[in-house]
Parts: sequence; structure tokens; C-alpha cells
Amino acid sequence: MNKKIFLLFLLILGIIYFHFVNKHQILKYNHQIENQQLQITSLKELNLYNLIENNKLSSKERIEKLAADKLDMFYPMNPETTYNISFDDKDQSVRLINYFVPSAEALTN
Repeated sequence: MNKKIFLLFLLILGIIYFHFVNKHQILKYNHQIENQQLQITSLKELNLYNLIENNKLSSKERIEKLAADKLDMFYPMNPETTYNISFDDKDQSVRLINYFVPSAEALTN
């Protein structure tokens, strides 16, 4: 009888101990989750700020202004005088030999 009471008492103490350990872990993990949610919120705000700053710095108007002011670049008056490089070759590749030896088409034009 004495052994049964001791085992029952030990079982009750174990249940109480594990209950408080579990409660402590739940509170600890809840605190970690709250901290991580605050970090996520602050990182989202920083991301939004960086996105706005990136959009400002890479805007077309700013790049055009910098190109005109610092690099002395300008838009051509007649868009028909602008030329684009295009490839007539089937495999769309450029070879170094093409720069040194002109092709037959270039000589006839």
C-alpha cells in the first residue's frame, strides 16, 4: 500500500512538473514569435523604403537628366538618323575575324 501511494504521489508530481515545463516553453516560444513578427514588420518597412529609393534613383527622368548634364548625351533631333546594330547571320553570333576581314557583302555595297 505504501508503494502505491508513493508511486501515485510521484506521478502527480511528474504531471505538475511537466505541466509547468510545457507552460514555460509555450510562453518562451510565444515571445520568440512576437519578436520575429516585429522583425518581419521592420524588414518589410525597410524593404518598402529601399524599393521607393530604388525607383527614385532608377527613374527614366533622373537617368535622362544625368546623361544630359554629366555625360553630355542628347536625343537626336531626327529619329531616322539613329541606327541599330542587327545581325544578318543565321546563328546570331559575332566572330572576331569579322572585325578584321570584311565580308563580300560589305565590299560590294
